[in-house]
Amino acid sequence: MRFAMVLFVFCFAIPCFGAAGSITVSPTSVSYGNLALPGGTASRTFTITNTGSVVVTINSITVTNSVFVVSNITLPKAMPARTSTTFQIRFIPLFQGSFAGTLRVLSTALTTTPATIPLSGSADLSTWSVSPLTMDFGPIPINTTAGPG
Repeated sequence: MRFAMVLFVFCFAIPCFGAAGSITVSPTSVSYGNLALPGGTASRTFTITNTGSVVVTINSITVTNSVFVVSNITLPKAMPARTSTTFQIRFIPLFQGSFAGTLRVLSTALTTTPATIPLSGSADLSTWSVSPLTMDFGPIPINTTAGPG
């Protein structure tokens, strides 16, 4: 009886762990480069992969700067084991300057703290140039055509 009691206590002293979910997000950083204003925008596609053996739910995708906008994904999103999903982040600067933000993906994956991806981009006012600044066509009679001369 003493042996059975020791075995019983030993079995309950061992912690039990279930399968853990795990995700990866790629790319791991993104630079949108330099865009021309007004109207310059750029979009990049990101992939979330469930690398674990259980279902993982993506609860939120956030960005710390409002010039970066998340699109093309509905949350929360349950991802079966070993599957991937994509979403886009658009860079939409409204004024000139350098911009940085952090993408955060929060999920139920036990082995992953929120995935964080650095984002950056810049925007400059468009500049137009015309060359040459002047052009002389010389005297042109009425009802005729002429080129630079």
